[in-house]
Amino acid sequence: MNDDMKYLWHDVPEGALVWHYWHGEPLLAIAPLPLNVRAAHIRSDKPKRERAVRLERMRPVVNVKAIPLPVRNAAAACAEAYAAYVKARAGYDDTRRAAGDKAWKAFAASAKAQTAYEKTCAASDDAYAAYYKAGAAYDKAWDAFDKACSDHRAEIEGLHALECPHCPWNGKKKTLFPHKEPQP
Repeated sequence: MNDDMKYLWHDVPEGALVWHYWHGEPLLAIAPLPLNVRAAHIRSDKPKRERAVRLERMRPVVNVKAIPLPVRNAAAACAEAYAAYVKARAGYDDTRRAAGDKAWKAFAASAKAQTAYEKTCAASDDAYAAYYKAGAAYDKAWDAFDKACSDHRAEIEGLHALECPHCPWNGKKKTLFPHKEPQP
């Protein structure tokens, strides 16, 4: 049996509502990446003493319908905005890389190509503007999700207590490691 199968996050896609995607706030998050990708990051980049707790506590919300509707709606809008942001970023990267390289080679070959290069730069600027706009929309959607979570904190914490029994996150220090000594 795959060692990951013992964890509740196996095969949880991006966009899912999850507990403890990060070790602190927010308690409830929208997974920006599949949880197995986050798990790989935890295994490779987080302190060894924290890994087991992080991997055990990161999990999807089981009873999503118990999450207040305004929070679910804000989460859906946020996930949609994030997908548009990622798509816009890829478009910007592709435009800049492909068109820029091609135009620069042509520009180096002839003076007439300077116009083509300038058009390519304009296309890249347009793609960047779309990327920037999508990022702003995602930030706004995340803020709305954060506000909805804050407005319904008691319900969210109550569901967390049911779905994550014996969890060290206590809502006061807002971390999975409430007894951890502060780092100098």
